[in-house]
Amino acid sequence: MTICPGCSRSHHCFRHHDLNHLVPMGLRIFKSCVCSCVYEERQRKKKRSSYEKRTNASLKSFGYDIGKQIGVGAYSTVHEAYSPTQQRVAVKIIDKRKLVASSLRILSKYFDQEMQIQSKLDDVNIIKLFDTMEVGSKLYIFMELAEGGDLLEFINTHGLISETRSKRLFRELCMAVYHCHINLIAHRDLKCENVLLSKDMKVKLSDFGFACYCHKMSETYCGSAAYSAPEIIQEKPYNPMLSDSWSLGVILFTMVSATMPFEETNLNRLVTNQLRRNWHFPRHAIKILSEEVMELVADILEPDAKLRPSVTQIIESRWLSPSAVRKTTASSTAKNEV
Repeated sequence: MTICPGCSRSHHCFRHHDLNHLVPMGLRIFKSCVCSCVYEERQRKKKRSSYEKRTNASLKSFGYDIGKQIGVGAYSTVHEAYSPTQQRVAVKIIDKRKLVASSLRILSKYFDQEMQIQSKLDDVNIIKLFDTMEVGSKLYIFMELAEGGDLLEFINTHGLISETRSKRLFRELCMAVYHCHINLIAHRDLKCENVLLSKDMKVKLSDFGFACYCHKMSETYCGSAAYSAPEIIQEKPYNPMLSDSWSLGVILFTMVSATMPFEETNLNRLVTNQLRRNWHFPRHAIKILSEEVMELVADILEPDAKLRPSVTQIIESRWLSPSAVRKTTASSTAKNEV
């Protein structure tokens, strides 16, 4: 036994005196030594490389060419790609080998539902779905490319978004959600990471993996806790459309303040803060924000779902309605001058 220089673990290493035994096995002998784990890892890399070449060849036969990686998740990656018409698109690649059997069944259920739901949605502010393919152990979802990244990346890079720009972006987001709701579809995973931006800064709502039809109350706990309504965290049956409204309120708060209203480190504390309305705008945001936008956030972050505004009511609010534009602008200007 010796310590392997490749993995720092104890292994039986194959030295030169093992040559007669190793050559029939097809092992190549290096100057120092080659332990079994290093050899196995090299073999796995060769297999992966061969598999990827065959996969890329299969995709090219359908006219798709996979480009650089632009995003990564727990069991998927997102790449740029070219479609058969040489249009730049995005492709989400899900590797089923990274999932255990139970997760694979869940993925299959939600994947089929996601594809069915997204194919029914056609709105300028919703990412368009072009094609889906399954090659070997991987699922490929080809969709519209949002070159501006996601909303969270934008906020992390540039800080809070001005109220004027926030009004336009938030209205586009609300119109995307409204399109879903009038088709009796709830998104159920609204968050800054799923709000993508086009090259010209237009909203593109994405990731309908948890979307559902709104024929009855929902009982599925899903989404990100920091964006989830209190009834979801309490595991109560909930109206998924009104839970979408709550998530919109969290997104708007984050846009205009570059902070989150709630922390998700402790779920018990989180739901207590939600129910007690224990949140506030940071001082730097209060100095520049209009009363209308702060009132709208307070209305949306209503812990009682029955009193929470629908997306239609949000769109018709004083801050988003056309009649409120001049008033909001004047208020913001006056505060900035002070």
